[in-house]
Amino acid sequence: MNARRVILTLILIPFLGHTAYVIWEYGFVGFYMEATQNAATSLLLFDLFVSLAIILEWLRRDASANNRNPLAYILTTLTIGVAGPLLYLLRNDTNAHRSSD
Repeated sequence: MNARRVILTLILIPFLGHTAYVIWEYGFVGFYMEATQNAATSLLLFDLFVSLAIILEWLRRDASANNRNPLAYILTTLTIGVAGPLLYLLRNDTNAHRSSD
């Protein structure tokens, strides 16, 4: 396992754990209700949406250029956020590592 995969995994695992906790505690609707409680949290949510839209466009283009289907990663991103791109990067890194062997 290379350093990049270790770093991506160390980011992904706690993120998924915290996501599961938040969904368990608040639910999807409750999360968005909490995230829109005031102008500061609304700005953070809007910033997240814009950032993820940019990342999804990159992911779509990269998947297309590498003849991959991005649908699972897009759906993951739309439901639980940055886990989709992280999984895509982990999968892409695994495929690149295999092809270099």
